[in-house]
Amino acid sequence: TQHILPARVDVVYALFGKSLQHIRISDMVKAHTLVGKTREELLSALEAARKELASLRVVQKTSGTPSRVCKIAGTRKDIARILTVFNSNERISARKMLADKPLNKWPKDLRPKLTRAKRRALPKALVNKKTIAAHKKLSNFAMRKYAVKPASA
Repeated sequence: TQHILPARVDVVYALFGKSLQHIRISDMVKAHTLVGKTREELLSALEAARKELASLRVVQKTSGTPSRVCKIAGTRKDIARILTVFNSNERISARKMLADKPLNKWPKDLRPKLTRAKRRALPKALVNKKTIAAHKKLSNFAMRKYAVKPASA
């Protein structure tokens, strides 16, 4: 479904007092286009979006046109999208750098989340290990084997 724009956007804005942000779909930054970009490209896009937001804030204070003022929310969301992709890329590269170190040397926010029980569980090497006393007890009092006769039919 397409949104139909009235001839006078400023009149609609004045009447309803709502932002017409949902109409501005083609201008916004898409996350899937940001994923393939390098660190420098993301930082330059972030700087450009922040400059645009600053200019929009100036327009807002100087009673600019509503069509420009309603772009503020979209620009803020664009900045959030860029930062989200940037931070996820930074976390992925940090995990790659730490790949050869044991998990207990990693920062806690980069460790695998898992579940609380799995994070606290014993390592695989220690799960089936027994103490000397437990080993002696098992060998001295081994499970008994019974021969069960089949019931006569």
